[in-house]
Amino acid sequence: MIWLASLLGLMAMGGTLFVGDDDVANNNSEDDEPRGSGQVPSSGSGEVQPLSSLLPSDTPSEESDILSGGDGDDHLAGGLGDDQINGYDGDDLLDGGGDNDQLFGGEGVDTLTGGDGSDLLHGQGGDDQLLGENGSDSLYGHFGNDLIEGGGGDDTAHGGQGDDTLFGGSGNDALHGNYGNDSLAGGSGSDTLFGGVGDDLVSGADDGDTRDFVNGGEGDDTLVAGANDVLTMGDGADQIIVGDWIDADQSIEMMDFDRTEDQLVLLWDLQTQPDPDIEVEADPDSPEYSVVRVNGTEVLRVNSSANLTASDITLLDQDSSDLIGLPFS
Repeated sequence: MIWLASLLGLMAMGGTLFVGDDDVANNNSEDDEPRGSGQVPSSGSGEVQPLSSLLPSDTPSEESDILSGGDGDDHLAGGLGDDQINGYDGDDLLDGGGDNDQLFGGEGVDTLTGGDGSDLLHGQGGDDQLLGENGSDSLYGHFGNDLIEGGGGDDTAHGGQGDDTLFGGSGNDALHGNYGNDSLAGGSGSDTLFGGVGDDLVSGADDGDTRDFVNGGEGDDTLVAGANDVLTMGDGADQIIVGDWIDADQSIEMMDFDRTEDQLVLLWDLQTQPDPDIEVEADPDSPEYSVVRVNGTEVLRVNSSANLTASDITLLDQDSSDLIGLPFS
């Protein structure tokens, strides 16, 4: 990024920096006082000098920096080292760079990028975007309708308040929607997904045959099951979606299906394939489970308070659906 190039000299010294609008090389105006007492040195003529003219300009810092923005829209980058970056007010762009960083967006619509290392990102107020990138990161949206992407590594993400969208990326991730009507997709790896409170869309279907643990929580949720997944619906009238992406020996396990309020949907390519043959029978080894076979292939084992029947399964053309995390979307 252009603004990142202007920061390389600043990063060489480490320590603490307080800035105003735009980027760390900007001078402060009378209307945008820095947070704290740090001052930019002056030349002999009394003119304030740009930071880029005072510091080496070609080497990122290997120190642990503390960078803080002001009331405006700030661009802050940590470089190497374990950095702490605070955006405060305004719509800020924060980049941790290398190593294990802590980023705090503050108020405003912020974008936080962890970079390499195991980073801690807090969006705080506003509709924020949090990108963990590489490493096993912890990401917290807090308030607002946030977009959170874990990236590589085994990440933990919490949406917080608001209607949030969470993507795990690669790795074995744990995603928590918390409050609001959230959308969660685990990505590749063995993920654990919790919708939380609200009417959530929770998908484990975008990672092939890796087992995910998909939990709806409270509210009327939509759970999209991938191969080998384990689903727990929780409270509310939930909709469970399975499809023709389930092959032999990839059966899904549903823990608490309530046929009096939950709905089981089988998505099928009805445009090019004939209607599937659906069979339901009790599991002779575990009577509390019903086994669902589609065209002779076991796709579901359902733990239900009452025996499941084929009439409890709704057949739907997959072309009529438009959901996050479906294998064909």
